[in-house]
Amino acid sequence: MQTIRVALAQMAPALGQLEANLSRHHELLEQARGEGADLVVFPELGLTGYLLQDLAGEVAMRLDDPRLAGLTAATEGLSAVVSFVEESADHRLFIAAALLEDGRLAHVHRKLFLPTYGLFDERRFFAAGDVLRAVPSRLGVGVGLAICEDFWHLSVPQILALDGAQILINVSSSPGRDLAATNEVGLGT
Repeated sequence: MQTIRVALAQMAPALGQLEANLSRHHELLEQARGEGADLVVFPELGLTGYLLQDLAGEVAMRLDDPRLAGLTAATEGLSAVVSFVEESADHRLFIAAALLEDGRLAHVHRKLFLPTYGLFDERRFFAAGDVLRAVPSRLGVGVGLAICEDFWHLSVPQILALDGAQILINVSSSPGRDLAATNEVGLGT
């Protein structure tokens, strides 16, 4: 397997501020491109912020949203995994992660396992995905996407590997103590 340079876009998205977060994604894509990255991975709900609750419908995007198309176009010569609230054709909301490559949307994974414990109440606001697939990528390997809680279930990485994934990418956002902001600890998955 060839060497793949991965950039982790460790950012603290502004809650509900889609335009500001989109702008930051564009900046980080250009920075990663300039530093020779092949793949840029953004956090779970990096385009919207995580604890959205009732804001979810306001920041949801369909896959044909021009803002997502603009971000997709910015991946020419690059692969990126971005995460957002996806609104389906039947108006259900999903926590989604998309593989964007060479200016095209290559794959979308909808979070399968929605936590409902502690401060997590995702099932109240989101629908669960029902498809798990690996996809070929411009990186020359199969890629499997998962989102946070999905990886707590052993079947997910096993199924992705059996489906051809050679790289497993799990995007996650969890409440923390703002350690990343102090530059003492880099947090990434």
